[in-house]
Parts: sequence; C-alpha cells; structure tokens
Amino acid sequence: MKRVLIVAALLYPFALPAHAETNWSAALAGTDGIVIYCKSTTRQPYAAEICEALGKTIAARFEGAALSATTAGIVYTESAAKDGEPSDPAALMKADGVGKPLAIGIHIKGTDDGNPAIYVGVRAIAPGASGDLLLDEAEVVANGPRKKLPKVLIDHMARKTEPMTNAIRSAL
Repeated sequence: MKRVLIVAALLYPFALPAHAETNWSAALAGTDGIVIYCKSTTRQPYAAEICEALGKTIAARFEGAALSATTAGIVYTESAAKDGEPSDPAALMKADGVGKPLAIGIHIKGTDDGNPAIYVGVRAIAPGASGDLLLDEAEVVANGPRKKLPKVLIDHMARKTEPMTNAIRSAL
C-alpha cells in the first residue's frame, strides 16, 4: 500500500491539466482586422444585452491598436432562428476592408424562465477555408434571477477575457 501511495504521489504532477500558450504573433500573421460577433440560441432579451455589452467592452480594448476592431452584430441559431433569417455566424465573421480577420465570437445559450441558466463563451477564432481554428476561449455557466444574472455574467466575462485580449493586443 505504501508503494502505491508513493507512485501516486510521483505521478500526480503529470495528471494536472495542461494549458498551451498561444503564440499570438504567429497566429495573427497576415491578420488585417478584428471582427467581434455574437451567436445566440435564445431570443431572450438578456442575449442581446450580453452581446452588446461584451462586444463594446472587447472592442474598446483594441482602440488605438494596430488593427481596428469592428462589432458585427448577432445571429440567432437553432430554435431561435426565424424562417428565412440568416443563421450562419460565418457571415458575421467578415467586415468591410478586412480580408483576413481575427474573429472574436461571443456565444450565448440560455433558458427562458424566471431563474434562467445562461452560458456565455468568448472565443478567439482564426477563420479559414478548411475550417475555423480556435486560438483561445473563456466561458462560464450560471443561473440566477433574470434581473441580476446578465450584469453578473457581463462583469465576470469582462474580467475573464481581459488576459486574452491583452495578449492579442500586445502581439499586434
């Protein structure tokens, strides 16, 4: 038994999750703009509120940077998409004058009851012809009172995405 504990203690450091560092200079090579967009699976008012607030926060972090950041709006997917309405976020990953963007996607999912459960994910993506490359992400899931939860999530994700946006900005 003692031998098993010693082996377990020696292997423990190798069982910890690893986090790879993104080489932002290499990832951003050739990038000529930043496009911030939202994708939501719910039409609840909190989705638009979270999208607008986080989009503005993230865009403001790139003011005066070598690349400009543009907010492209929100697209509704899955059951939130209305007939005939565009539901592919790829259309939002583009902006006038930007040929090779870094896309920052704000993904929102949630329920529609009095105490909604809401997921918010922010992803830095390099769109490509063969598919999108996820470079970094931050996410949170929470539930609580409808009137308070969106603000809490906006503040939390603003803090949680700051290291990502700072790393991107420093590589520009």
